[in-house]
Amino acid sequence: YFHTDVRRRELDAKLNSMPTSMPTKNNHPQTVGAIALDRWGKLAAATSTGGLVGKLKGRVGDTAVMGAGIYADEKVAVTCSGDGDVFLRQTVSQKVASLYSHKGYTLKQACQEVISENLKGCQAGIIAVDHKGEAVIETNAGVMFVASMVNDTIRAEVFRPAVNFSNVIWETDERSGHAEREKLTVIMRSGV
Repeated sequence: YFHTDVRRRELDAKLNSMPTSMPTKNNHPQTVGAIALDRWGKLAAATSTGGLVGKLKGRVGDTAVMGAGIYADEKVAVTCSGDGDVFLRQTVSQKVASLYSHKGYTLKQACQEVISENLKGCQAGIIAVDHKGEAVIETNAGVMFVASMVNDTIRAEVFRPAVNFSNVIWETDERSGHAEREKLTVIMRSGV
């Protein structure tokens, strides 16, 4: 067990602003998720969370529950970031996997449907990879920080939800990625 001054101040502010039996959601990201497809085609998912400040004693969050904020099988690996209580109630990662594995959705379609149908009014991010190597990042949150490594190439990005075009899969202040059939176009913005 350890504490930091920042987390202590955050807890004190939460406890002073409302009854202790009603924790509020954190206003900054606390979750770290990872998905992996290894060279032998095996999938894995991992998630760690900072949890809720002022949470009720004994509360178990979504990162510890397979099918809520984390899921992996032989076809797909999924991890989520956002409101864990909603992920628990909606079994978010399991729904993504089921739409992909049993209803024939693409991984992107499955993630988009779960965010739009099950996570309305909730800040959420989902990352997923399938056994073929298709990786998907979907979010409706203000920002989502993402890093990846493919064949020893490391990338880090700040993703924002696509707002302008139906084929925009991600945007940052400097770039936007547009998906078309078999092609990803990255556009650099001028004047940024």
